[in-house]
Amino acid sequence: MTAPFRYKPEPLVVALCEASARGNINHISSLISSGANVNGRDESGKTPIVRAIEGKQIDAVRELLDHGASREACDTAKKLPPLFWAAEGGDLEIAALLLQRGCDPREKTMFSSSYFADTVSKGNVEMVQLLLNYGADVNATDSVGRGLIFHAYSKGSMEMVKLLQSRGANVNARDISGSPIVVLALQDGRIDMLKFLLDHGADVNSHTITGSPLLIEALQKGRLDVIKMLLDKGANPNVSDITGNPIILVVIKSSKFNVQEKTELARLLLSRGANPNVSDSWTWSAMSYIIDKGHTELIPLFIESGADPNQTIATGDTLLLYAIETRQTDLVAQLLRHGANPNAVDKKSRTPLMQALRKRDTGAARLLVQHGADPNKEGMVSPLAFARALGDDDIAAFLCTHGATPEADDNIIATRPVVPNTQATGQPRRSARSSHPTVEQPPDYDAVLKQ
Repeated sequence: MTAPFRYKPEPLVVALCEASARGNINHISSLISSGANVNGRDESGKTPIVRAIEGKQIDAVRELLDHGASREACDTAKKLPPLFWAAEGGDLEIAALLLQRGCDPREKTMFSSSYFADTVSKGNVEMVQLLLNYGADVNATDSVGRGLIFHAYSKGSMEMVKLLQSRGANVNARDISGSPIVVLALQDGRIDMLKFLLDHGADVNSHTITGSPLLIEALQKGRLDVIKMLLDKGANPNVSDITGNPIILVVIKSSKFNVQEKTELARLLLSRGANPNVSDSWTWSAMSYIIDKGHTELIPLFIESGADPNQTIATGDTLLLYAIETRQTDLVAQLLRHGANPNAVDKKSRTPLMQALRKRDTGAARLLVQHGADPNKEGMVSPLAFARALGDDDIAAFLCTHGATPEADDNIIATRPVVPNTQATGQPRRSARSSHPTVEQPPDYDAVLKQ
């Protein structure tokens, strides 16, 4: 059976390596003069200069360099050149000597990976600074293409990240999956790192590898503080999530925030230019979602921020008719101030004025007329005739002063029989002027239209 191959060192090399490790300068000089190979290797594959670096023998390192020791040759143990042996051991003094003697801090492995990346991973800020001072590439990459700043980030060293950034490291670097470092910082909850990177030029509109913007990621994590920070840094307030929902809709629909927080977020987004008139792929508008979710506190904010006051919501109602139906007179006033059409009809051909009268909302009716509602616009009955049928002399007079004209048949409503109120006898009470029963309480709109 053949014995396995075992490396046999050259003559005198083992002795030279031992002398180098002990720092015996005289012995080193004598062995080299006797023919010992200054770049030979011992049984472990280490060169004399590596043994001197391991032993922290700077004078021995200097002596070996003076006798021609290679500055680039790697040992067969760790396969590192002398400079990065010193860097790995954290020996600043020996590393400085090697740099002064011409060792290259930009040296790469046979796979084109930078030795410097491993130094950064060790986390020795002073060593990294020394190598950078001698020309190490701050944007060098490792064997899988990751930049040095990722090595600093993965070690959690803010000090190292700051050093690399100050020397020109790319703060928009991506890892092998394509994720920008700012995305990783947010996903890992390292907000101090995120803020630092953004403060120094990282793209605030970065996306995850799935296409989700940084702002959406912060929203999905419920980080109101981060959303504010991103918007302060110039994040696009009109980004959409991966399903195409604009962020303002995501805010409205989110279960991570209460109404107060949603109002704060919406105000922030709208103040930075978010579009209040966006819709989702089902054509549901922001206003439709606000109403559907019951967040009616948001409606005035959206109207003040430019939401279309004449839009039709998901129910088919105009926004103005919705406000009238829900007796929100202040909202009626706001919509009219912002250009809502007081004569626009919904899909049922209902006018805002007639709906206000039907709801006995004289305040809304007056607002509508003052903003141009046509007091003579008729459906099945005119506003004036309806006001009279309700027995509301004040609103009838108000309509007349704003252009309402009596109908050709002034009794179109009054002459129709109505369900009377009865006295204690159970018999209808009749007026002296009419053979028809008088109305104690005004009928509602539906009752009038059914007569």
